[in-house]
Amino acid sequence: MAKKGWILENFDGLIFRFCKQEPRTVRYTVIYSQGFDPDYVGVTRSQLLYREMCQQAGWIFCGDCCDMEIYRSMEENPLPIETEPQTEFEEIVNSVKERTKYFGIQLIVICWYLLKYHS
Repeated sequence: MAKKGWILENFDGLIFRFCKQEPRTVRYTVIYSQGFDPDYVGVTRSQLLYREMCQQAGWIFCGDCCDMEIYRSMEENPLPIETEPQTEFEEIVNSVKERTKYFGIQLIVICWYLLKYHS
């Protein structure tokens, strides 16, 4: 889409917002944060420091959802944020495990509610 002039400007977990700019090549990367706490609302100090480090390396924060963060770079060959493929893979696996755990708890609560009030 960037080559057609549409650049990802913001992502809030449900909606991707694009802005019209001059067509160009844009690199995107998705990072899965460790230590995500679904009960905490807001941005932690460590997240802010991480985003600042990414910005210094040429990556612009586009948005996040839960433990997933999206960054973009206008540079042709930007420095990669994740440099260890094994670590990146482990973070993705851990993220999926955490999401599955919370989904399982939500599913149990929904089933309990349906059985209790709709049977």
